[in-house]
Amino acid sequence: MPATHVVLLRGINLGGKNKVPMAPLRGHLADLGCTDVATLIASGNIVLTPPEGAQIDDLVRTLIADHFSLDIPVVSRTAADFRASAERHPFAHLESDPRFLAVGYMSTTPTDENIASLDPARSPGDSFRVDGREVYVHYANGTHKSKLTNAWFERRLATAITFRNSRTVRRVAEML
Repeated sequence: MPATHVVLLRGINLGGKNKVPMAPLRGHLADLGCTDVATLIASGNIVLTPPEGAQIDDLVRTLIADHFSLDIPVVSRTAADFRASAERHPFAHLESDPRFLAVGYMSTTPTDENIASLDPARSPGDSFRVDGREVYVHYANGTHKSKLTNAWFERRLATAITFRNSRTVRRVAEML
């Protein structure tokens, strides 16, 4: 039996752009053979068990293109990998407010060269650490003032990334 997965969609339902309604999405996923499909808030957090042998990122990306006419980056993790990422935030001891802590989930593991291209002084006060296919961030002054943007990480690390704040990460982990 396939493992339960967390599927994260980047950049949907923001300011009326890239609309992907969750109820129809859950229905389409079920139609493709996914089971135990659940979503958390409308920002693209999905828990499901894919059909045997499915390439889940490709399956979801194609479904969204076919049914919603959108090309949306999709990143997934097994339930075990997602739980581990939720538990190992290296900056959790620095911050009690989960809005200031985030995890960036990458579609591929960046090269050492790409990781070395990240400037730790880019956004004074903020901190980050790359660990495998995740990048952990502490936004000391909040995300709105930070220069550690999704676009900057994607350019430097040469991979698709979608960020979730620690509150959302914890809530998705609880769904598992």
